[in-house]
Amino acid sequence: MNGHGEPKYTHLLESGLSLRHIQNQLGHKSINTTFIYTKLTFTLPAELRGIAWNNQKVIYELLLKTAVSTCRDFAQQDKHLQGEIGQSAVLHTQTRRLDYHPLVHLIIPAGAIDKKRRCWRKTLGGFLYSHKALVKVFRARMLKGVSASGLLPVRRLPKSWVVDCRSVGSGLPAL
Repeated sequence: MNGHGEPKYTHLLESGLSLRHIQNQLGHKSINTTFIYTKLTFTLPAELRGIAWNNQKVIYELLLKTAVSTCRDFAQQDKHLQGEIGQSAVLHTQTRRLDYHPLVHLIIPAGAIDKKRRCWRKTLGGFLYSHKALVKVFRARMLKGVSASGLLPVRRLPKSWVVDCRSVGSGLPAL
């Protein structure tokens, strides 16, 4: 892993090393399992959007850091993965209709690097993580961060939080 959370194999691919060689390095039996991705979306609830609009630097940084750290921690604690994941994160602040709607999209390979065993560990089943569990942790961390920043609203805390987790397939077209 480099300092940005990308597997070292991304660099090798970009430098021209063949996907087959990387497949062998990772110990994958099939080239189809070398690039399987999950897309996660962490959405800021409507009740916090006014605070976000007036405190964009603080809230956007918190939103990105919270989404990334939540996924990283889930991978390290998952009994099948127990490793380091690669992540690409994008902050969106508007919908296609240009409505203010802050959210973070993450694209994550459906597996992790086990540093101790120096191997690739893939997920079992169709989803990387349970979206219900992600919502609980993400909500708690965001509210703690907003509160620590002195920005937590006194009235109406958000009840409905959205974290979407879905497989987006394999290969570069999934990206």
